[in-house]
Amino acid sequence: MEGGSCEPARNNIALSINNKSKAYLMCGIALAGLAGLTGYTVIDKVQNLVPVVVATQNISPHTQITSQMVKTVEVPALGRPSNAIDDPALVVGGYTTSKVFADQTIIQPMVAKQFDETGASGMALSIPDESLRAVSFEVTQANAVGGQIHKGDFVDILVTLNASSLGSQTSVTKTILQGIEVSDVGGGKNGEEVHSLTLLLNLEQAEIVKHAYSMGNVSYALNPGNSVSSRTAGVTDKSFMERFGFKVVQKK
Repeated sequence: MEGGSCEPARNNIALSINNKSKAYLMCGIALAGLAGLTGYTVIDKVQNLVPVVVATQNISPHTQITSQMVKTVEVPALGRPSNAIDDPALVVGGYTTSKVFADQTIIQPMVAKQFDETGASGMALSIPDESLRAVSFEVTQANAVGGQIHKGDFVDILVTLNASSLGSQTSVTKTILQGIEVSDVGGGKNGEEVHSLTLLLNLEQAEIVKHAYSMGNVSYALNPGNSVSSRTAGVTDKSFMERFGFKVVQKK
């Protein structure tokens, strides 16, 4: 009996082991299938190429992007940043908000577009330095080089103050600022006369020019755009007459 009673127990143990083996085998097959699917997905993402926009050159902050500054390349989908831009049309015409390096993938925070009602890029993003402001001043053809000043030019600014403004017996002409960039020009198209200049000035310079308009006659000289500046003493009635040999006739 003892020998007979042990045999069923052995059979039960063997059956239990077989069931566990089958369960382990099924789990192994399922895990292998899952691993295979995951591996296939990763390989597919690596092999699947998607377009991204990259810079063709180093681009400084606050620079308007042209079509020559960017290009489209294909990269593995797995390595593509989630906020990468894939269409050049989304960046051309916009302005860089930070430094962009050659061959760097352009992501959304690097470029901003600001539009007015005509669809043109807004001026604020085109200001090249955070210390500068765009300020407009009225001009005429006569005091703005005959209207031959254009966007991107540089100008020197002169002011003539008459004696009454100075509370003295003499007037004075002085160059007050040099090498100022012109951000925009009002008029000058289709035969229209130039009527305003928008200058890039820091706040102190803006105050100087604004006050010069309130005190005297402001004129603009076209600057060749170099960094050379000249120190001038200014011209007064007396210095002008002495320099050119005018004689003052005293009234009796």
